[in-house]
Amino acid sequence: MKNPTRALVPIALLAVAGFGLVVAGGDAAAVLAARGGFPPWLIVPVVLLTIWNYALRWLRWNYYLRVLGVTGVSRVSSALVFLSGFAMGLTPGKSGELTKSYWLRELVGAERAPLARTTPIVFAERLVASSSMAMPAPSRSANTMGVVRAGGARSAPASSRSQ
Repeated sequence: MKNPTRALVPIALLAVAGFGLVVAGGDAAAVLAARGGFPPWLIVPVVLLTIWNYALRWLRWNYYLRVLGVTGVSRVSSALVFLSGFAMGLTPGKSGELTKSYWLRELVGAERAPLARTTPIVFAERLVASSSMAMPAPSRSANTMGVVRAGGARSAPASSRSQ
């Protein structure tokens, strides 16, 4: 794989075609109505925060590669391998993300990126993602139980209030 960026155009075209098929096969009117209800002024901040999130995750990916001594991976190749995991995110347990280890080995060779050394990176990413999702969970559950009202004022759950 000499020039990994050449694969981006067909992949992007396939992604657009896949999205079109999903919209056409689903309830396109409902999707467009929901999109119409989204405040337009939030589009730019949401896109920027999403890009920021992916950039931070890519930096963490590169940190893991450095810590484990994986060498010879250019920044562009590293980014493409990192992004390839998103395509496999729908597999059960996100197990398809293990293909990132395979692609690293194919790019730089088995001696620089053996599967036994790079596979734990995928598990570390899953562990960090899971723990980051668990942190806000107590505040969400407190809010759904009626413990936290709008504005942050605390109140007793509805079941314990006297009527």
